[in-house]
Amino acid sequence: MTRRLDNTPYWLLSNADAGTKLVVTLSDAKPDDYDRYRGEYGTEDTRQGLMEAESEGVHPICITVDG
Repeated sequence: MTRRLDNTPYWLLSNADAGTKLVVTLSDAKPDDYDRYRGEYGTEDTRQGLMEAESEGVHPICITVDG
């Protein structure tokens, strides 16, 4: 699946004039949403988004909270 990063934090940062570009995310490590976006699909979609961010020179960092 190929998608564009327009209007996402990654896209905004990819165009920023900065030496280091970071996105910090706080998560429960369970990509879910109300429209059946969960499980393996949610995990793989997240993985794809992270790879796209890295390809744009953005360094994603995720802090996972398990509660």
